Amino acid sequence: MNDHLRACLDAALAITGRHRPTEPGPEVMLRRGPGQRPTLATERGRVLVGVARDDEPVVLDEKAGHLLALAAPGTGASSLLRTVGAQFAAAGYRLDVLDATGGEQSWAHGLETVTYLDAPDAIHHHLFDLAAQVRDAVERQQPLAPRVVLVESYPTTNSLTQLRRTPEPGGYAADALAHVLAHARVAGIRVLMACRHIPPNFGHVARDLFTTRLLASSDPRSWYLAGTADQPVPDQGDPAPGSWQLITRAGPKPVRAAYLTDTDAARLARHPHTGTHPEEKQP
Repeated sequence: MNDHLRACLDAALAITGRHRPTEPGPEVMLRRGPGQRPTLATERGRVLVGVARDDEPVVLDEKAGHLLALAAPGTGASSLLRTVGAQFAAAGYRLDVLDATGGEQSWAHGLETVTYLDAPDAIHHHLFDLAAQVRDAVERQQPLAPRVVLVESYPTTNSLTQLRRTPEPGGYAADALAHVLAHARVAGIRVLMACRHIPPNFGHVARDLFTTRLLASSDPRSWYLAGTADQPVPDQGDPAPGSWQLITRAGPKPVRAAYLTDTDAARLARHPHTGTHPEEKQP
């Protein structure tokens, strides 16, 4: 690990004097404080996902592509999306937050750079419109403004296959999302998606659509579709909140997820240089 990333990790890690971890454990809190930018968002498009067992920061950069967080309920998928999404917002990206859960991503309410949608119909219309924008951008070979699309887990992802816009093939919102996933990189869009199970539309191409895949699930089918099809499922029992397996070519890598509370995520998105309100007093 180079000196720059080590310095970023030391600044981003640990609260109350905790040191950089050597083993997977609870979620990694991002530090608050004046003058401290608690993420790797100082470099546009480069954000902290978590920390691996070997003391290596796991980051999303321009080459990382779309992110899939495949997890059972209660394992921290929404927290992971919130933490990564807030860092992208702090880095200057526009966010489209698609959240039919009833408030898992409530930190994004009222942010000027966020389009927040929680009604299934509105989410479906937005995805079809976004697919059309992507198609046009690809045809014109002119990328859109940098944007991150955050797709919450159940019931958001399930609703994408339940309402149909047209009777023709490709009429479901999940089809529109698949089109966005396939072509969005060229158009300047990145997708962060959480789900409990791989949607049927993505089953056979999940590994191709999502280049960064984090699993917190013991479901063999999920591992077959999104994990390492030629390797056994890790014997991890019921994953603890914040504990993930990052899929790599060498096999699954245990990762502790970075973590921001709702309040801190909103503050970071609004005031990226400090992560706090300007008037807030610090201890």
